[in-house]
Amino acid sequence: MKTDNNVIDSSINENTSCIDECLNDISHNDEPPTKPGRYKKWTREYKYTFYFFILNFFFNTLINYDAGSVPVMLNWIQESFKFTSTELGVMGSLNYVSTVIFSAFWSYVFSNYSSKKSLNVSFLAIEVSLVLFGLAINKYMFFVAKFCKGYGQSGYALYFPVWVDIFAPPKHRNLWMAVIQSGLSVGGAVGYIVTSLFSYAGKYGWRYSVMTQALSIGITLVLFWMIPKQFIELKTSRDDIVNSDLCTCEKTVNNPSTSSMETKYVTDETNLDDESHFRNNFKVKRSHSLDVVVTPVHPPAQQKDISRVYSNFDSSMINSENPKCNKCFVSNPKQNRGSAKTKNMSTFRKYVFLLKSSIFILSALAISLVYFVIFGAQFWMTKIVVSHFNIEERKVFLVFSYIFMTSQITGLVCGSYLTDKIVYHYPNKPLYVDYVLITWASIVCLASIAMISYKSIMVLSIGNLVVFFYSVPITPVVLLRLLQSVDYALKPYATSIVMISLNVLGFIGGTLLPGIAVDVYKSDLAAVYTIYMPSLYHKAESRFEEYD
Repeated sequence: MKTDNNVIDSSINENTSCIDECLNDISHNDEPPTKPGRYKKWTREYKYTFYFFILNFFFNTLINYDAGSVPVMLNWIQESFKFTSTELGVMGSLNYVSTVIFSAFWSYVFSNYSSKKSLNVSFLAIEVSLVLFGLAINKYMFFVAKFCKGYGQSGYALYFPVWVDIFAPPKHRNLWMAVIQSGLSVGGAVGYIVTSLFSYAGKYGWRYSVMTQALSIGITLVLFWMIPKQFIELKTSRDDIVNSDLCTCEKTVNNPSTSSMETKYVTDETNLDDESHFRNNFKVKRSHSLDVVVTPVHPPAQQKDISRVYSNFDSSMINSENPKCNKCFVSNPKQNRGSAKTKNMSTFRKYVFLLKSSIFILSALAISLVYFVIFGAQFWMTKIVVSHFNIEERKVFLVFSYIFMTSQITGLVCGSYLTDKIVYHYPNKPLYVDYVLITWASIVCLASIAMISYKSIMVLSIGNLVVFFYSVPITPVVLLRLLQSVDYALKPYATSIVMISLNVLGFIGGTLLPGIAVDVYKSDLAAVYTIYMPSLYHKAESRFEEYD
């Protein structure tokens, strides 16, 4: 082995040059799609990412259009095709039964195949289902159409949370998730309003509404085909995708005018100290992921692995093994081995691995029960108010469309913006976010108790406004925490578990159980008890997460 100073100096220069290249954003062939936070604003890359973010919002809005249109159609469809209340509940829930059945299938597809091609299949299945629904001539066509729509919707519902987690800017991650999720509320409200307007078109007005939804999705799909593949692909099967946007740790360097490191020559007796100095004397810049490649200066037996440096979002669900830094998550060889291990697991073992986490399960249940309340209210409250209080149908449409749209959209945007500000300004205080979640859950709990106790039109209207406003911002915060707490190889599977829970307990439960309660107890008010009782769980889950 050569030990002269010239050889060592040459090696150090190579090391410095390598790190300078990484810090200057020189791309590498094996690097995954970078996050928007790493792009300068209004470059080509940033524009395409933002453009696809907007398209995601429109996709989610149009896909969930029937969440608002179907409740308006219920009375027309029931009269024309002789549906019972239970059959209406079954028809409404079939969409979500199908979503549950195909969730595991789509998680495997997105982990192993092209995301863009997979989304094309998903959207085309939705288009076919809408055509079947709009042209239905008997009960069975409604059931088949709803089942097909669930198949297509399952793929997109699994895709967009993972896309946000990978591509969203660091300062607005919760906001981006909330905006796309608000498509569920906006779509429901738009469907509610448009279908109400089509009621003036006669007995075929509901069919015109469905075909309007199909045509709008087709136009959006054409715009989707124009986006380059690199801004769509998740590549979640790789273990080298990193998230360093929220790292605020900057180690000082002796020469602040450069982004390189300072090294000193030491003898073979102090090789370990030299290596420690090498690792600690470069600056980890925001919005960068570094591959630190170092040419060996010491004998192979003494050269330690210098790991890829990661930094990640700090939350109460991430247990960093680095006691000196609670603002970022720095990888080490053990964690790299763990990531490779999860990547090589079978599909069944990945699900078992995720289901062992009590916090993961409780958080998924919290998201599901939020949607049970929200979707149950959207699906049944119009019918309950019209039937029980004998109010003109169009007046109810107007009042509840205003409540559904304004409360959910403002709640999502304001709540997520507040959460992003707390996370950014208080990265060492994750409990601050928990306190906010507990406050929101407490308000929802009180409003639900009021609606159960005082069943008047005024209390139901104001109570729904409060419940929707404070419930909806809980879901993007909890969902992002779940995704940021697992390896990238597990993200599609984690999302599929959440989707299964959300659809079984949230959407299916919210549409089916209140209908059964009405038929069993022969009272529309039985649905009110069924819808709002689960909101009491929000408070308990938030408290458990705080102290776990």
